[in-house]
Amino acid sequence: MSWLLVLIVISAIGGVFGYVYIGKTDDPISGAIEAGIKCGYIMLQIFLGMMGIAFVMIVGNWLFG
Repeated sequence: MSWLLVLIVISAIGGVFGYVYIGKTDDPISGAIEAGIKCGYIMLQIFLGMMGIAFVMIVGNWLFG
């Protein structure tokens, strides 16, 4: 559940930055969506890396255990 909280917080921060830096004429929701997508992609990459390490450890345990 903590990953969801991180994603929501990063999206809120992205929305605030989008509102401050883009200006009041553009939609600040686009900044929040963009930040959420980028954070989700980074979390996916971390998960895939952890799965790769776990796979190597399982194969190593099977071969040498």
